Amino acid sequence: MEQLLNFSDAEYQTRLERYQQSLDTLESKDKPSTAEVLEVLLARDAIQAVPPQHRPPAPTLITLQELDQRLEAKNCQAKITAQASELLPWQKRLHIAPDAWWWPSPQKPRQSWLAQQNWLWSMGSIIFLSASASLVLNTAARFWDGGIASAGTLPIVTQSVLTLIAGKGALTESGRQVWQRFLKNRGVSEAYWHEWSCVASGVVFLGVAASHASLPSIGTWYNNWGWNHYQSRRLDSALSDYKTAVSLRPDYPEAQFHAGLVYEDLQQYDQAKENYQVVVASDPDDVPLGVWLEAHNNLARLYLLEDNNRDAAPLLIRAKGRVDADLADTDPIIADVNYNLLKNLGWVRLNQQRYDEAETELKAAIDFDQRILQNSPVKDLLVEMSLQREQSTGRAAAYCLLAQLADAQERAEEASQWWQQCLDKVNRGNPDEDAWVGVYERRELEAEQSEDKESADE
Repeated sequence: MEQLLNFSDAEYQTRLERYQQSLDTLESKDKPSTAEVLEVLLARDAIQAVPPQHRPPAPTLITLQELDQRLEAKNCQAKITAQASELLPWQKRLHIAPDAWWWPSPQKPRQSWLAQQNWLWSMGSIIFLSASASLVLNTAARFWDGGIASAGTLPIVTQSVLTLIAGKGALTESGRQVWQRFLKNRGVSEAYWHEWSCVASGVVFLGVAASHASLPSIGTWYNNWGWNHYQSRRLDSALSDYKTAVSLRPDYPEAQFHAGLVYEDLQQYDQAKENYQVVVASDPDDVPLGVWLEAHNNLARLYLLEDNNRDAAPLLIRAKGRVDADLADTDPIIADVNYNLLKNLGWVRLNQQRYDEAETELKAAIDFDQRILQNSPVKDLLVEMSLQREQSTGRAAAYCLLAQLADAQERAEEASQWWQQCLDKVNRGNPDEDAWVGVYERRELEAEQSEDKESADE
């Protein structure tokens, strides 16, 4: 208080003169030193530090206004701004108030127009997060289409966690605070926080998209697991794996075909036909040849069981036309399906009463069996790959069909010979061959009844 009472107009005038002299020096120099610029600012600080209770005379205040106007002029401000990096630390050390207009303000980096559009960056974040969420939902739907697939939990959880973290950081207040604190601790200017949020959301989207793009590869794993289950006769597990494989990779004919095998074993023939039809409709160049041929053959066989010879015949003819003779002699898969194509085409012709064509196809099947399938190394490979469903004594189907053909033509002696070979080779586990044994038994029963009737008539 005593200091305030002792402050005089003379002291104020002294500070004003110091301010004027330092300002004159600043204006006279093209490139003043840091010390000269700092002297102007300190002189102005000294005037500002005068107690507000002291009221200098009006002429003195007018002089101060004129000096301030000189200091605010572009020429002086440019010289002060040029020394800003050296002056700002002094402002902090001397505890100068932030609202001291004569001190230079921290220079913010100039931003491009795009960098200033915070709404645009925020919109970008929302788009990336929405796309990520859509991919997560699509991934979950694919994995769980046929039931919960445990192996799909990890990619789903990973995608979900990434999306939730990014979403919370961009869309919730608490998340934004954490994210902004993270950026601030790493020295990122506040002017670029929106850009960084958008970039982070974009990175999350790329990660989720990459995970989603890997689904076809994961579908291949499921197909392989399904085949292992199928060979072990765990049909429910195999079917679940194949459904997941198809869901993850819709254009996957191998999984469609394998699912058809399971449905057929489960005697769900309508579903089996649907799966085989998908493979049949596929581009042959996009499907392994063995799968493509077997799908045609199996679908034709299901039509045969329905007495639908009209639809079965084109499938068999089409597939037979793509069998490579060299592959049929060496590749166990192609060899196996080639026999079935010949046998089933003979079956169709028998049903159509085109007996000469039927006999040609069935004898070709028997010849191929004896020449290729019953000889190593193809036979050994068939047994090893579990592709041969008949007994090791041979395939009975063509013999059984030839026996029926001979019966239809009333060649009894020849029919008996074919029936004997059919019975020698028959596999009761094969539903077609088992049914034909039934045909033979009815044949014999009818023959006995006919003999008994003739004996009674005599």
